[in-house]
Amino acid sequence: MTAEPTTSPLVLRRLSTLDDLSPVAALMVDYIAEIRRNLFEGHGLQIEEATPDSGRLVDIADLLEPPQCLYLAEIDGKPAGTCGLLQITPAVAEVKRMYVDPAARRHGVARALLAQVVADGRAAGYQTLRLETAVWMVEAHALYRSCGFVEVPPFPDPEFGCFPGCEHLGRYMTLSLDELA
Repeated sequence: MTAEPTTSPLVLRRLSTLDDLSPVAALMVDYIAEIRRNLFEGHGLQIEEATPDSGRLVDIADLLEPPQCLYLAEIDGKPAGTCGLLQITPAVAEVKRMYVDPAARRHGVARALLAQVVADGRAAGYQTLRLETAVWMVEAHALYRSCGFVEVPPFPDPEFGCFPGCEHLGRYMTLSLDELA
């Protein structure tokens, strides 16, 4: 099923340290709640007990300084989603903090955010974009595949890898920007 674009104007704002970050912080609270719920309901795991590093799942500070980027998607001025890009090496960047509010899903928000960070990655000269997602995020997997991402083995230092016993819950994907015109 293809998501219909929203009828309200969708605005993507690239954020900086000077912006009000509370809308992204609120989305990250929802993001971590969704992860916690899925880990517990689907896998019987409680993230709080797994590691003291759980805060790294919502850290956005590194995404606010160039060459990194962080976007806030808004519909009618209300936060709808977020996505960023983190430089790993001069040739590789990672898609980070991709999250869309459940009420805004299936309206093209995630696709617009992903298209923006892919365009930014291309403009910055990265050869590869990578991302880590969770096994239960099947709609996200479909979006990533439709945009050219392919599954790969885990890359070094995955976020789910910081949670002992959770390594199998991550999915890893890359997009070669060299192959796209």
